[in-house]
Amino acid sequence: KAGPVGEEQASWHANEWNDESIGTELNIGKLPTSHRSCNEADGVWNAKEKKWDACVAAYSAASAIEDASTTAGELGLCEEHAGQFADAYRDLHRALEGAPSPPKDEPWSRYQAALARVLKRVALVYVTSNPTKARMILDGRPIGRADGRGVPVPPGKHTLAGLLDGY
Repeated sequence: KAGPVGEEQASWHANEWNDESIGTELNIGKLPTSHRSCNEADGVWNAKEKKWDACVAAYSAASAIEDASTTAGELGLCEEHAGQFADAYRDLHRALEGAPSPPKDEPWSRYQAALARVLKRVALVYVTSNPTKARMILDGRPIGRADGRGVPVPPGKHTLAGLLDGY
């Protein structure tokens, strides 16, 4: 298990980096009390240690337990550092959908800045189909329905397929 766990008090300050991304402070008292808290604590610890793949894994696990906007935002920041720009775009966008209006305070301003950086590293592909709502597969991985939403795609050559019952 990465990072301290149990009943002890711990405090991480991840905002000491110069690269302006992950930077929340997580103060843990008598925590972690839930699996999500445990995974988020691991994510913060791994971010502090700049272990980006482990950070992504920890925040992904926390997000699977409870879909919180700030968890998605921190996951997106870790994905950005890990070079997973399409995933970072998706999670940062999802985080900002749950932001208060206007999203100018922390952590939302960090998520907006990261989303702007990530957008420079992906292409947004808008897919529709006729008949509508076909399931779309990008490079063998399901990406949702062809409903006109922008799908972030990393640079390079890709294969896109549509599946629809009866066709």
